[in-house]
Amino acid sequence: MNNQGQKPDGRRIVVGLTAASDAERTIAAAAVLAGVTEAKIVGLFMQEEIMFELAEFPFARVLDFDNPAPREISRQSMQEAFARTAAVCKRVLSKRAGKAQVSWSFSTKQGDLNAAFEAMAGSGDYLVLPGETHGMGTHTLIHTLRMVPAGVGGVVVAALHRRSRSTGPIVAIDDGDETGARTIVLAARLAALEGRPLHLIVIAAADADAERIEARAATLVSGKQTMTTHRHLPGSPQSIAASLIHLSPFFVVADLDGEPFRDDQIAVSLFRAAKAPVLLLRKS
Repeated sequence: MNNQGQKPDGRRIVVGLTAASDAERTIAAAAVLAGVTEAKIVGLFMQEEIMFELAEFPFARVLDFDNPAPREISRQSMQEAFARTAAVCKRVLSKRAGKAQVSWSFSTKQGDLNAAFEAMAGSGDYLVLPGETHGMGTHTLIHTLRMVPAGVGGVVVAALHRRSRSTGPIVAIDDGDETGARTIVLAARLAALEGRPLHLIVIAAADADAERIEARAATLVSGKQTMTTHRHLPGSPQSIAASLIHLSPFFVVADLDGEPFRDDQIAVSLFRAAKAPVLLLRKS
C-alpha cells in the first residue's frame, strides 16, 4: 500500500538508505518491526552531497567489479547512478511492505542522512540504519546512533553480515531499568508473531537483582510463552557477545541508553556478535 500522497498518521518506521546500503537486509529488518507495530514504513534514499563533490574532481574515476577499466565520472553520471539505486530500493520496499501488509512511502533527498533524520523524525518514530560495522562505516554508524533526535522511540541497526535464513530466537536484553521492561514486551510480541523462541539476557550485579528482573519479565509475557534466561554481570561484554554468538538470534531488542549498548565500542562488538537486526529503544 503506497500512501505517498497521504499525511503520516501515528508512529512510523523511517528507513535511511544510501548508495552503500544493503537495501534488502535493511528494509527486511524494518518490515519485521512493522509487522509487530503496524507502523507505516517511510523509505528515505539519501543522495549524499559529498559524493557529488567527489565526482567533480578532474581525477575522479569509477572502477566496476565486472569492468576493471577506470571510467570518468561527472555530477550527471552520479545523479543517474543514484536514480538507478533508488529505484532498486523502492522496489525492495514495495515488495517487503506488501508482504508485511503495512503502508509505505518512498522519497529521495539530497544532503546528509543525519540532518534528514532530525528534520523528519517524529515523536515515537523508529529509525532503521544499515549495519556497517567495519572501517569508516563503524564511525558513521556510531555517530548516527548517538545523534538520534530526542523523542524517537528507538533505532534498528540492521546487520550487514547477517546469517542467511536465521532460525534463532528473539532475544531481549534487560538491565533492570524502565526501558528494559519495554524491551521484553516488544521482544515477546516479536516472538509470538514470528513463531520463535524468546530468550532474555539479564544483566545484574547480584542474584537478588537478577531474580527481580526475571520476576518482572514473567509478568510481561503471555502466559502461553516460555522464556529462557541467561544471566550476565555488568561490564562483561565478552560474555554477552559469546551468548549472542551461541544463540544466533533472529532479532535483538535492547536499551540504547542502558547496559551494555551505551558504550560505543561495546555496542559495535555486540552488533558484530549478534549478526542480526538490533532494536535499541529510547527512554520514554
